[in-house]
Amino acid sequence: MASEDIGSLFNTKMPGYDDPADIQDALKLYHYGSTSYDETNTNPANLLNPSLAYHLQQLANRSTALENQGVGSDYLTETQIEAMTGIPDGFVWVDVNSSGNGAPTYAAAVYTNEAPTTGLVDGIIWVDKNASPQRAYIYDAGSSSWVLINELLNIVDASGDLIYGIGADTVARLPIGSVGKVLKVSSSNLPAWEDDSSYSLPSQSGNAGKFLTTDGSTESWGTPSGGGTTLITDVQLSSSTGYDFSSIPGTYKNLVLTFSGLNIAALSTNFGLRFNNNANAVYENYTQYQESPASAPTSYSSLDTVVNDTFFGNQTTSGNQYQSARGSITIYDYASTNRTKFYSAQVAHYSNNNGRTNFINIIGNFNSTTPITSLNIVRFTGTSTITNAANTSIRLYGVS
Repeated sequence: MASEDIGSLFNTKMPGYDDPADIQDALKLYHYGSTSYDETNTNPANLLNPSLAYHLQQLANRSTALENQGVGSDYLTETQIEAMTGIPDGFVWVDVNSSGNGAPTYAAAVYTNEAPTTGLVDGIIWVDKNASPQRAYIYDAGSSSWVLINELLNIVDASGDLIYGIGADTVARLPIGSVGKVLKVSSSNLPAWEDDSSYSLPSQSGNAGKFLTTDGSTESWGTPSGGGTTLITDVQLSSSTGYDFSSIPGTYKNLVLTFSGLNIAALSTNFGLRFNNNANAVYENYTQYQESPASAPTSYSSLDTVVNDTFFGNQTTSGNQYQSARGSITIYDYASTNRTKFYSAQVAHYSNNNGRTNFINIIGNFNSTTPITSLNIVRFTGTSTITNAANTSIRLYGVS
């Protein structure tokens, strides 16, 4: 008798449709998968696949495996469960003496804009949807209130509070300090507000009007200088043939030479000014002359002295202060070692040569990169001398 498979799910055998049916052979074929199967077989490994017996054996194998895992449940009394030994993990015990207490309630989480007011049980969580950043609360049935879960926000009580760690996973609050206090580490190795004792000013007693300065390591009170201008030399000439302002220190930014009351004894004698006693044509000047009441001609020249030989006047009114030569010259960046030196000057004097008052403005350049260490009043022509009128002088200043 031929056999055929029955379907695809849990497949087994049945007699072929073209053969006459024999009920006993048909049942044997359906159950064991073959009409020649040895019915005395006791080894599950010898079951034919597909067959109904084979599928039943697979179910039995899986049931045995689950039982061997030790996971299950039982309906026992408390005494019975206490007497049990070797209870496996995951075992479920249903107490036969217990009874239901109404409908059970379970804690849950709620995500809403407003705090829930109904269905509240101890431990239910509410996430405030409106808050930014969002906050989570847990319901405390004992106090009938929502408790903020974020403990950092719970710790802060007032404006200015600080949160700091006091150990692993533990924080504390430090209230804001009082005015003038600074945050330090205390002797217990925790932050604390304390007085700022790390620095104090030098004694202020007797130091009114002074300024605080330092030498790089120690603070002290300094006295302001008089406008940054220092008198280097103050000289009165008397029947002099010249004068040298020598050994000028290079510690200032600019030099200013002022003079008044200068008189020359004879018209045939002229005095001028040089730098570093340099007699070369390195004094490049733009000059404006004004002779009252004449016009004011201008000129450019490259000379061997500042302006010309009459820088300190051209008259013989010795002792007459109001007709004597007066003026000033400012020399900028005089100590530079890589720049030429710019200067400007203004001079006025009465000239016996033409009976007029002469005014001279000068914008000049000393075409040398050598630092200026001396200014030289030099006689260029004649044999007469130069003298300061009473109560007048020539002064050299250093400007810081």
